[in-house]
Amino acid sequence: MADSRARRRALFSVLPRVFAGQPAPSALAGIIEAMAAALAGIDEGLTRTQRDHWLQLASGEASGSGTASALERLGALLGIDRLDGEESEAYRNRLSITARVLTRGLNTPRALLELAIVTLGAEPCPRIEKYQDTTIGYGLPPGTIERCPACRAGKPLTECPNTGARVLEAWITDNPPQPQRLVVNPQPRPGTRFVVENPSLDEDVPELRLQALDRPTSYPCLHNRATGEIILYAGTLQPDEVLSVWPQVELEETRRYASHEGTSAHPWRDQYPSGSAVIIDRDGKNQRTVSADVYYLNGAHFAASDASPDDPGLARFASLEATEGPRFADPLRHGSVFGTATFGGDGGEELDATTGHFGSAGRQVRTPRVRPGSDEWSYGVYTRDDVKAIAGTMSGPLFDNAPEHPGDSAVELTLSWWARRPASFRLSIPRSAWVGQAEARGAHRMLARWIEQVRATGVVTAVDFPEPKKREQAALGERPSWHLRQQWRESVPMDEGALTWMTQSQDREDHALTDGVLTWRGVFDNTRLDASRFD
Repeated sequence: MADSRARRRALFSVLPRVFAGQPAPSALAGIIEAMAAALAGIDEGLTRTQRDHWLQLASGEASGSGTASALERLGALLGIDRLDGEESEAYRNRLSITARVLTRGLNTPRALLELAIVTLGAEPCPRIEKYQDTTIGYGLPPGTIERCPACRAGKPLTECPNTGARVLEAWITDNPPQPQRLVVNPQPRPGTRFVVENPSLDEDVPELRLQALDRPTSYPCLHNRATGEIILYAGTLQPDEVLSVWPQVELEETRRYASHEGTSAHPWRDQYPSGSAVIIDRDGKNQRTVSADVYYLNGAHFAASDASPDDPGLARFASLEATEGPRFADPLRHGSVFGTATFGGDGGEELDATTGHFGSAGRQVRTPRVRPGSDEWSYGVYTRDDVKAIAGTMSGPLFDNAPEHPGDSAVELTLSWWARRPASFRLSIPRSAWVGQAEARGAHRMLARWIEQVRATGVVTAVDFPEPKKREQAALGERPSWHLRQQWRESVPMDEGALTWMTQSQDREDHALTDGVLTWRGVFDNTRLDASRFD
């Protein structure tokens, strides 16, 4: 109840003195006291109304059951609800920071990180870090910034003195790497075409998994018709056997998917820099290496005489029977077909066997690239005619073991690769004790609602609470170590033992890893070229 003494004194100051001398139990004194109490109540109501319009002064306690406090009504103006069990001062601090973030705009990673940290009940540190594709922010206990000597002195470049006081970490990753997987359906047979869609900003070299089903499959190949790349396994898969290919990947092709989130794209690259191909038996327990039987072909294709100009992918690499019509097709130029070919470039250099290359083929464990967008692929089987067109009949087992006909065996084909989806970001907040308490109050639901509200049209967002990274903290000068040492002495008199000589020869042979590269050479006798030799 309001104190009416100040109002009573104010009334006596304007009334005749005779009223001030009235005894307390008199009727006149009671009227004056009632007037003073009423005026004091009005003063209290006006003061409370004035204070409740200011965030720092608003009352956090409700005036009655079922009613909202003044602080909660201020939060409702911005759509910021009070969390279950949240104390008034913590709610007041969260309102203050959230309002400041909202008024500055939410179109930057810093603003989104501050909003996320505040929603979880912490105070965002003004220092943020940028690492690879990620912006990192940190949360501190409320009130830490006010006491921070570096922030008060305006020294943002100095080392943060509150590193040990951080209660949570949050980061935003732009276009985060995401694993992609395609199981071709229906199950392909020789000649099957299918479309590979890659919603990514970058291309990748996919893993390949090919399983024979009810019948053996010999010399299977996979062809990206847009790039002209082909991978061929010159062997036979028995029913239920799986050909698993980890392709050769260059360092730059792996770096484009490096991320602060710890994405491990192409994890086999360190162990198998040249790639690896194995056959896994039907039980999945045994495997044998077949990398030497995998071939990678790339470049222009030589079309058969009856090939359609709009369909160069059906043509073989060379047609020895063609005598007229368009005999050359280059899928690297979107399938353009031309009747004559020129060796070398346009610079007028001497034309010889080194300047005229239509394509390349060799032993290499590499799959066709998955490019951004949509590309048409095809699955097929190489026959003896196909091998003969590339390597000739003198290629030995490569030609002898090839099938006469492609057959009709179905296979299960799976491609796996990495993609960076455009117009996307992921907000990650590793779990901690502080995050767990905020989650128990329902903060994660409010955070998801905020991210959905600030998301721009067409932008894909994700909120993740991963387990924290395991870190081992040890003093730089301390490390455990074990030492084993064995000492022995041999007591042999100087005059014992005849003089002996021992010689040792160490002969080594160096073998290149790419031993046995498939090469091909041919001569067209019936062409319009002055020199029809090509390599």
